Amino acid sequence: MGKERPRASRAVPEASWLLGVALFERGEFARADEVLESGFRSAEKLGDEPYRWRLKLERSDLGLWREPETLHSADLIHEAETAVKALERLQDPAGVARAYRLLGDVLNRMGRQEEAVRAFEEGVRNAAIAGDEREISERQGVGVTLGPMAVESCIRLVEGILQSSRRPNVETEGQLGLLYAMQGRFDQAKEILQTALSRAQSEGAEWKAASIAVGLGTALLLADEPYAAETVLRPATEALERMGEQSLLSSAAADLAEAFYRQGKQREALQATSLSEAASAEDDVLSQVTWRGVRAKLLAEAGKPAEAELLAREGIELAERTDFLNLRGDAHVNLAVVLEAQGRRAQALEHVRRAASLFRQKGNVASSERTEALLGQLHLRQPGTPQQA
Repeated sequence: MGKERPRASRAVPEASWLLGVALFERGEFARADEVLESGFRSAEKLGDEPYRWRLKLERSDLGLWREPETLHSADLIHEAETAVKALERLQDPAGVARAYRLLGDVLNRMGRQEEAVRAFEEGVRNAAIAGDEREISERQGVGVTLGPMAVESCIRLVEGILQSSRRPNVETEGQLGLLYAMQGRFDQAKEILQTALSRAQSEGAEWKAASIAVGLGTALLLADEPYAAETVLRPATEALERMGEQSLLSSAAADLAEAFYRQGKQREALQATSLSEAASAEDDVLSQVTWRGVRAKLLAEAGKPAEAELLAREGIELAERTDFLNLRGDAHVNLAVVLEAQGRRAQALEHVRRAASLFRQKGNVASSERTEALLGQLHLRQPGTPQQA
């Protein structure tokens, strides 16, 4: 890691980094932050620039999950890019890899998947130069799942990553399970996600376990199994609340709201959208769109068409700024449901067609088939004269 200092002098920063990362994975966010901050101060005092940057990056990434509303994406992008340049000068490829991972996480939150993928790939390249096996395995495959790459291509990529990995990576396995679900291979999806979940739990990686549980819940929603989805999303949401985590919590609560909505549990669904809204950072597009969509459908059922339509259209506006094809498709379906509740079936059909096109572009067979069924239902209900706006 650049010009080496005596081991004794960097013992505290190094130990703080290792312990902080372990606590982060265990979901002990407050303790992790304390340890990382202490290590950062020690590295500053010692003038140990590589570890000062490493600890600073870990704290920022922790904050991205723990307190996302307090951290501006533009500031984090600047920090990551500055760190890359500084650590390259210090000839610290492992540190450079960590900086690129932070950059990818921020871009991912903003819905800029193609850019996030490039950041993660550059991180893996630098981690390989450093021989850092742990960093090599981090986030691989994450950037492709919801972005514009077709599902079939995503599966080939992620399967290749898993086959070449020297150590099992539960997050990458979770991504593969979600991709299988998009293809309609639900039994395989459930098996790989449940295996990854069990492994994460057995390793004590509670935060990763919650992340995989959210993926399993999403897969079950793709299979249109809302009751089963609730059984994994509810405990994951509760676990994230206990951890004091916010970023993943906002997604878990939004998906839980959708599971409740499909079961006809309006009160629980509304409460879950409120939890997601409260936890969502302004630029956490996935959560912002998802909770709006569920609440819009609830408002439509409650006889509040204007409020429902406003929220659903806000969801589309936010989603269309991203390259998240699935999210954009879901947003159009949500507006179609709201419009159909008002009897505006001609307009609803337009949005269902748009959603179906997006799902086909992604190769999301599960959502495409569900949307095609909705399209057929609307055609059957379509009156001879289209309804006016």
